[in-house]
Amino acid sequence: MNRGSYPRRYDLDALRAAAMLLGIALHAGLSFTPFPWPVQDAQQSGFFGLLFAAIHGFRMPVFFVLSGFFTAMLWRGRGLKSLLSHRFRRALLPFLLGLVTIVPAVNWISGWAIASAFEANAAKAAEDSIWSAAKNGHLAAMERHLKNGADINGIDPASGQAPLVWAALLGRVEAVDWLILSPVRLLYLIPLTMLPQSLMGLVASGFGPDTSSGLLPMPHILLYYALFFAFGTLYFDCDDPDGRVGKCWGLALPLGLLIVFPLGLEFSTGAFGFRQEIFDPAMARAAAVALQATYAWTMTFACMGLFRKLCVRENKTIRYLSDSSYWLYATHVPLVIGAQLAVRDWSLSPAVKYFLVVLAVTGLLLLIYQFLVRYTWLGKLLNGPRVRPTS
Repeated sequence: MNRGSYPRRYDLDALRAAAMLLGIALHAGLSFTPFPWPVQDAQQSGFFGLLFAAIHGFRMPVFFVLSGFFTAMLWRGRGLKSLLSHRFRRALLPFLLGLVTIVPAVNWISGWAIASAFEANAAKAAEDSIWSAAKNGHLAAMERHLKNGADINGIDPASGQAPLVWAALLGRVEAVDWLILSPVRLLYLIPLTMLPQSLMGLVASGFGPDTSSGLLPMPHILLYYALFFAFGTLYFDCDDPDGRVGKCWGLALPLGLLIVFPLGLEFSTGAFGFRQEIFDPAMARAAAVALQATYAWTMTFACMGLFRKLCVRENKTIRYLSDSSYWLYATHVPLVIGAQLAVRDWSLSPAVKYFLVVLAVTGLLLLIYQFLVRYTWLGKLLNGPRVRPTS
């Protein structure tokens, strides 16, 4: 079977780019929330905590479904040898390059930001709570709070984290088609996803999948994303010309964002303060696990349907953003931290500073992509060769 057998999926191309670019939107807001992040802005806003949870709950699941889909497309169209060669050039080599460039940059700018915050807040931390002392690394203040009777396992009312967490965190085709394309898929996808999800959020309460900070993911996190990847590969083989998977996106999108997400956030973190009135702690935990799994799949299918509706044919602007998204995704974190540090003490609203960070980082990286990446060896490594247009 030749490569031309599979038409380009402009909708899934665009959705994959959107999932990558949402990383900038997600990380840019972390400094405005009580989240373990190198920069803590002087102006805090609960909205960005909600924004983070809403995006984090489905962004990477969507990405892995699409990764599975395009991996299957490449495998079926070019064969296993070509697939392995492609993944070596487009995934492993950029990963190794990032280990000696992006990772050191993130570590350096994070250390600078944390040191700056420590100097600015050391005196204040001594006067505040044990949680702020732990967050700022002020050991003397922590000892003082403990001597005065503070609980080392006490939960911070602002973030839901304990002091030590703050410190530590610094077969038959027809049958397959039916199982994948019909709504019955939720009857097995959600319970399967609940298994690894039940092992998440045990150290620090939160909404969505846990994040691995090391080179190798924890087994339950690997299993979690493997489920989404496997669905993507099976979905490719189903041939869904009518978009059955995302057919009800107009219902699923508001259902996920306005009902499943708030309930899941409450049962996971107690964000709104009513879970204890509905369930005992054990039942609330079970509900949280089920709702988080439901949210991930509901939003994944809703996004697939939405982008199928919006991106029915090629759009040059969207195609350009799709090409550049890999570069932006791979390099944005150190620039986001640097921009957050630059605006940290400005007396502007969190919303204004947030948009300044997003626009500055995105604009700068797009300029670098256009003039220093797109038509160079690095652009070829990330996206394949691109021919510079002639004037």
